[in-house]
Amino acid sequence: MTTNRTQRTVRISVMSTFLALMAFAFLAFGSAGVAGAHTISHSASSAQTGSSSSTTVVNILSRNSISPNAITVKSRSHVQIVNKSSGSLLVFYNHGSIVLTPGASLMLAPTHSQVVRICAGATLTITVV
Repeated sequence: MTTNRTQRTVRISVMSTFLALMAFAFLAFGSAGVAGAHTISHSASSAQTGSSSSTTVVNILSRNSISPNAITVKSRSHVQIVNKSSGSLLVFYNHGSIVLTPGASLMLAPTHSQVVRICAGATLTITVV
């Protein structure tokens, strides 16, 4: 009886781990086909003011290196995050997450301060004034 219970517990644990890995793989790599090597643009608001906005470029150099790692921008000015590393990276930001392939970029127009995280270590702090 104890052997059956142990086997059942092991099977459930293995199956749960497998399902968790499948869910992570889908989230991490499932959107790669959508992102591809194209620029992904997300804007907090479609309404633009009459003034021109500047673009601040931030380069991801590796999974744990981003340059610069902190910026201060005006509300709705553009922040372009470019993957300069040799591999695809999972980027987490206020509107969700995206896989950036090498050379791809993410364009943000933040209206409030936020932190952008790169899976495996690097962070970018965006302060909006």
